[in-house]
Amino acid sequence: MRLYPLLPIAIMIIAGIVMGDAAGQKVMTLQWGIAFAAVTVIVLLTMRWKRMQSLLILLSALLLGATVIGISNDKGRVVFPKGEMMYEGVLMSSPVEHGKVVRFDMLMTKGEATGSLVKVALLRDTIQNLYKRLAVGDGIVAESEVTSPVNYPGATFDYATWLRRHGYRGQTFIYYRNWKKTAADLSGISRLQRTRLTFLRLRDRLVRTLIQDSVGQDVAVMAAMTLGDKSLLNADTKDDFSITGASHVLALSGLHLGIIFSLLTFIMPRRKWKMLTQLTIIMSIWAYALLVGLSPSVVRSAVMLTVYGMVSLLGRNKVSLNTLAFTAIIMLIVNPQNIFDTGFQMSFSAVAAILILYKPVYNLINEKWLFCHKLIRWLWQMFCVSLAAQMGTMPLIAYYFGRVSCYGMFANFIVIPLATIVLYATLLILLSSPVKSLAALLTALTGFLVSCMNAFLSWMASLPGVCIDGLSPSKLQVVLSYIVIGAVMIALVRLTRLLKTS
Repeated sequence: MRLYPLLPIAIMIIAGIVMGDAAGQKVMTLQWGIAFAAVTVIVLLTMRWKRMQSLLILLSALLLGATVIGISNDKGRVVFPKGEMMYEGVLMSSPVEHGKVVRFDMLMTKGEATGSLVKVALLRDTIQNLYKRLAVGDGIVAESEVTSPVNYPGATFDYATWLRRHGYRGQTFIYYRNWKKTAADLSGISRLQRTRLTFLRLRDRLVRTLIQDSVGQDVAVMAAMTLGDKSLLNADTKDDFSITGASHVLALSGLHLGIIFSLLTFIMPRRKWKMLTQLTIIMSIWAYALLVGLSPSVVRSAVMLTVYGMVSLLGRNKVSLNTLAFTAIIMLIVNPQNIFDTGFQMSFSAVAAILILYKPVYNLINEKWLFCHKLIRWLWQMFCVSLAAQMGTMPLIAYYFGRVSCYGMFANFIVIPLATIVLYATLLILLSSPVKSLAALLTALTGFLVSCMNAFLSWMASLPGVCIDGLSPSKLQVVLSYIVIGAVMIALVRLTRLLKTS
């Protein structure tokens, strides 16, 4: 607790969220809140007894977690009128065809549940194809029955809980005759929702600029890597990235924001106007996070880069477990449902593993020898980061996806450098879009790089033993796996100390 005082607080908040969610409506949110307030007052009255105060602070964090998840669950319980009703809404995602229906997210802008996010399935009309005119930011007037999230009969996946965890308040099926396009009235929704919609519209325009006349998988990968739009990816491409352990390249996270942060740091003045430079970089990072949809992994990276940028002004350029814990605390208090998000869990597990495991593994080779061989040092750094991240996420990947990649660390040696180049090049394409000839040339060159990366991953996916499928570990086995990883970490630290002393 002395080295990383925020880490146990973050752990207790997580435990409180899980406890409060498991208790459900058996314990009212008001009761959790009263208990939290009472313990907090006692903390302030026990200044003289440090150990007791420390224990009470942890208890207060536990009750805070239970309180915030109770508030979040109460807000998520929206009662919709029975039967069909008229309402207006605005599209928050691009329509995607699934068989006979078109699916998209809709934010209700008028009606009894204004401000509620609804998952929509719209029956396609095969004559006029009016649904093809819909885009992000368009308004619609519709008549249908909106219900709270429910599971499909016979489904093994708890889809209703997944919807509620991700902010959806309801779902509906709209018959093709029961809707029409209209001007979106945004007066009833919050300023934050309007801001987010503005950025989503911009992303949709950028995706259309990137696509132009081509909808191949090269362009689809570019759109996913830079703008977070995976709607154009087909099943084979997703499978190749998943089997080879390169899915993290498609999922926007710290890798992508770190690349952009480095680019902005490089091109902007660092000595003069240091405060203004850092503020501009931080605002740019958050603008990009809004542009790509504010997924938990992107928000985690944006918060950490914000903290890093601010502390660098004080001459401290170190990211520690305290920074990671502070980020988790902020995100969980704002939205406690994040703890149940797979991307949130994997993002924090990967970063925590890198912060803990990277240095012990890196120090297994003499540092003086590494500095004499720059290429080997770079390769060894890449290997250490990949190994640490894979150890941190492997139990979760096995639990959620039933698959573990065996070649993921080696794929990163090719994929990450190519992904960095593709990200920079795609940004140049978007910036140069007014000059069509230049944009076309850059698109062709970038598309060639992406096709090379796709071909490499497709070849790797065909190799024998590329992954282990059919895994179904229990939650207890996942916990035990992390205990084993912790034991390996302790052994590595002790081994490193022995090597230094010998």
